Amino acid sequence: MLKKHILVAMFVLLIPIAVLAQTSAAVGGTVGDATGAVIPGVEVTSRNVNTGIETVQLTNESGAYNFASLQPGEYTFRATLPGFQTQTFQNITLSQGQQVRLNFALQVASVGQIVEVVTDADVSLATTSASVGDVIPEVEVRSLPLGAVRDVLQLISGTPGTGPERSFAGQGIRAVNITRDGVTINDTRYGVGNDFQGQNATYVSPDLVEEVQIVTAAADAEAANGSAQVRLQTRSGTNDIHGALFYTNNNSALNAKDWFDNLKGAPKSYVNRNQYGGRVAGPIIKNKAFFFVLIDNQQYLTKQTFVTNVFTDQARQGNFRYIPGQRNASSQAARPSVDLAGNPLGPVTSFNLFSDVRDPFRTGMTTVPYWRDLLTKYMPPANDFTVGDGLNIAGHRWNRRIAGNPGGNSVGNDNNRQQLNARVDYQLSSDNRLSFSMSREQDDAVQIRLWPTGLDGTSSYFPHVYTTQWTSVISPAVLNEFRIGRIQSGFHQRSPFQLDCCNGQT
Repeated sequence: MLKKHILVAMFVLLIPIAVLAQTSAAVGGTVGDATGAVIPGVEVTSRNVNTGIETVQLTNESGAYNFASLQPGEYTFRATLPGFQTQTFQNITLSQGQQVRLNFALQVASVGQIVEVVTDADVSLATTSASVGDVIPEVEVRSLPLGAVRDVLQLISGTPGTGPERSFAGQGIRAVNITRDGVTINDTRYGVGNDFQGQNATYVSPDLVEEVQIVTAAADAEAANGSAQVRLQTRSGTNDIHGALFYTNNNSALNAKDWFDNLKGAPKSYVNRNQYGGRVAGPIIKNKAFFFVLIDNQQYLTKQTFVTNVFTDQARQGNFRYIPGQRNASSQAARPSVDLAGNPLGPVTSFNLFSDVRDPFRTGMTTVPYWRDLLTKYMPPANDFTVGDGLNIAGHRWNRRIAGNPGGNSVGNDNNRQQLNARVDYQLSSDNRLSFSMSREQDDAVQIRLWPTGLDGTSSYFPHVYTTQWTSVISPAVLNEFRIGRIQSGFHQRSPFQLDCCNGQT
């Protein structure tokens, strides 16, 4: 029996160590009278305005109370004791991991008199954490402009202590720990631009996030690793059913022409981004269980002016040219070999790769059908002499269609996205709360062809995030949070050959 108790004690003690970041808020303080003397036995009640969940604590012999774990949100706190006026703190907005101290001072009431004193507390002045940072609440997440991609992490670079060129309180982005509902989601899934946009596993929609908390210095121990913190809290349901539908479109028809397109006289690049979806949230069991569901999709299409290297007409016949005493260079070089139309700017000397080199194994064009057709049928002609060496290698400029851009080494935000998000919260009892959240995403893009006569392949990404948390208040001084999270990402690429585009073709 003794061994059993030891194992149970070790389990309870070790669980908080495994927690990645504390997500609940804590509120404590004292209750006294007009003279400052503490009052034991006072009933202090916390009520979540949105969910209606109430928790009651009695002050101890020192007049102290403590709510060790409260779900972030808007609260009302009330202190009542027979013979005293009831005092209420309203409009108290709690953030994840926040520690707030609220002290009550009760006034004596006359016999039969019931008086309620309403006070608005300044939570920013009542907090006990030494962390430096900022909180972006839901109303700002929903209202502030996010640009074309609507990624919430774009808001971070506008907060104090952050800036451009990947600066986060003077630190590089890789020193920043990003968590969502207490689980670290650092990943290269979405790339980082000049402004801080984070390294996270999935796309972060403004309809998904209820709060963004930024800690630029002195991160608390319960905030997990990283010298700086970005904490995302997903939305949860309330006692009222709420929902919304959204659709946004960004089209290049209303955009200015790119500077480089102006420089080279190229047509304006075409972009058409459609983002659409909807969310709904409400109660499963009133004052006890709640749900939230969000679908956020995107269709992305662009037509880019692209230049690929090709052989000139002479080089395709095996005739390679050069100007004696001069290095071959394009028309935009300091000492060009050709003009913009590809005409040589000096006396040209040439040699034939097949007849002049006198290699017995290289006497003519290859007889392999694939390579012969590649050079004679599929390779487009040179029409841009601003690249290559001008005489033998030049460029073919064309406007290519891209239905979903893979984004290089990371996925980026220019893909065709399908995302499903969900969250369920269940208040098991006044001291136990269970929550589950997830994001399942699929991103499709193309392996972009290099020539107009080429074919596209496909790139597909499957990032998922799951979080389960059980919060238990064992006593006013002992809190246990058990949290388990899973981040997974699948990646599949298929070339045109794997898509059966070219089987049986020469």
